[in-house]
Amino acid sequence: MTAPIRVGLLGCGRIARVHVAYLRDLPQVELIGICDTDAGARGAFALESGLAEFASLGDLLDSGRPDVVHV
Repeated sequence: MTAPIRVGLLGCGRIARVHVAYLRDLPQVELIGICDTDAGARGAFALESGLAEFASLGDLLDSGRPDVVHV
């Protein structure tokens, strides 16, 4: 079995919910968190999705260590 592809999501707008739904359907994908500079949007989306939240792309890259950033 191969290791999962670690994916971070950049942006918490309306379309992000669609992207998360599709990404969660892929067995090889591990969603590690979401990133948005808008603290309100980021917090609401993190609460709704159960994903970790990162305030900046740098934080996502440094702490989350994704293989892929999905924009």
